[in-house]
Formats: sequence, structure tokens, C-alpha cells
Amino acid sequence: IGGIVPNLLLTDFAVAEPINNGITQINKKNSTENNAGTPAYLAPERWQGQGATLQSDIYAFGIMLYEILAGERPFKIDNPSGAPLREWATQHCQQPIATMPLEYRRYQRIINKALAKRIEKRYQSMEEIVMGLKKL
Repeated sequence: IGGIVPNLLLTDFAVAEPINNGITQINKKNSTENNAGTPAYLAPERWQGQGATLQSDIYAFGIMLYEILAGERPFKIDNPSGAPLREWATQHCQQPIATMPLEYRRYQRIINKALAKRIEKRYQSMEEIVMGLKKL
């Protein structure tokens, strides 16, 4: 068409970001100092301002696994008053892990370990999770 077409990067939620100064500018914006992520899947340490780690990804995986099997998220939070996100996060992080429906109860141990509130109690790798799933 003859006009200048900027370089664009499609980020989360289909937001197009110009990358005039290269990918490094985008990477700085999305660094681990940023608390980016879908709130319902963020690990407790992410709400405390810590960066993303393998263990925070394992936590998110645990929520997704529960949601796939049970058809709902493991943590239910009522927010009828439109409370600030920080209050919602506090409720999320304080709730116990929900019990799996009977037909999926065999996954409970894996879910519990993936969703452990303390990082050191979570799986240390996805390979560990895969090994646990194979044993079922």
C-alpha cells in the first residue's frame, strides 16, 4: 500500500505493541518485575511482587489441570462489591486447595503439590509432574 508499516508484536489478550527499538524494549516491559498474568492463575509469590519462575508456572498448571478435570477453578472467590484486586488476591492465596470430584480423586496428590502455597513444597520441574501422572 506504500505507507510505513511499523513492526508489531502481538502480546497477551491480542494487544499489538510496536517494536520500533527491537524486541528488547518489549522484553523490558514484560520483565519478571511486572506482575503480568491472569489473576486467577497467579501463584501467591507473584502477588507478593516476586518474579515469574518455573514454580509459579507449575502453580498455574495446577490450576489449569484442576479446571480441566473438575470443570471449575479450585479457588472460589466472591467479589460482589468489586473489591480491589489486592483483596481478591489475598482471599485467593488464603483458601485451602479444593477436593477433586470423586471420579478424579486420583489426581488430588498431584494437584495439591502443584498448588502448594510455599514454593519449596511444589514440584521442582514439569518432568516430576509428568512422572507422577504416568504413575496414575
